[in-house]
Amino acid sequence: MRHKLEILGQPIEIPMELLTHLDDGGNPDSFIIDLFTACRSNNQIAKGKVESFKQLRSKLIGTVKEAAAYENWRQQRKSA
Repeated sequence: MRHKLEILGQPIEIPMELLTHLDDGGNPDSFIIDLFTACRSNNQIAKGKVESFKQLRSKLIGTVKEAAAYENWRQQRKSA
């Protein structure tokens, strides 16, 4: 949820979390630092997931190629 304000005719959205943080006596700079740290952490997690899927894809491709080669060999042997 965001609060919408208008300053000089321009709409500005303020996150409710920031307003709550300020109401609780928090510093806006610490809110931004915490938000940035959380985003960075989530980004690292996402990068790890992407890397894991790349490795899984590579292994699956290798397995499929092996299976296809084996099946091809088997078919050639069967027809000989």
